[in-house]
Amino acid sequence: MQSLLKNIIKCLIALFVIIPKLSCDDNPLDRDKVIPSLFLPESEEIAGWERSLQTGHAMEAENAEQLAELLKSDARQKVLQEVLLAFNFIRGVKQVYEGKIKSASETIEIRIFDLKLPKQAQGYFYHKDIKPSQYDYLDNLGTEARITLISAESNVQIDFYYEKWYVWLYIRGRWSASDAQNIAFIFGQKIYEKMRLYYPENP
Repeated sequence: MQSLLKNIIKCLIALFVIIPKLSCDDNPLDRDKVIPSLFLPESEEIAGWERSLQTGHAMEAENAEQLAELLKSDARQKVLQEVLLAFNFIRGVKQVYEGKIKSASETIEIRIFDLKLPKQAQGYFYHKDIKPSQYDYLDNLGTEARITLISAESNVQIDFYYEKWYVWLYIRGRWSASDAQNIAFIFGQKIYEKMRLYYPENP
């Protein structure tokens, strides 16, 4: 009986030593190693869409100078950069994808920013210089998401935040706004799906 009890105690001690080690050292989803490019879809992960050959690899930024370069194609570069830095910008990534819908070549640009804390991502999302003048909220995408239709050009912007991440998607198209909205939403869902691997909604 004493021998059995000793064996049980040994097993319990082993479990208390091994389990914490596995959860800390062998966890493949270590949040400290998460960078925004991990959330980007691969080419053809969304059927018919590939990473742009013109822009090449994703553009990454980890300081103000690199951020300026990442945003330089945007007419609002200076304002966006100032607000991002004010909300504790840590790093960001930009990737352009190319695809064909109804025989027309189109592009979608994605930017993902690490803003250090969830409250910073939320603050950036609602900042007066970031919030569109007209938009509709979207369900089932991040903590909060919204869509803006630029009807004159059939272009669509979707942005959302989740945990400490802010995501911006902009699709340029010559087709209908509803088609553009569907494609942008599919990309957003794929990014959100990848984020939840590292930040489960109900851990």
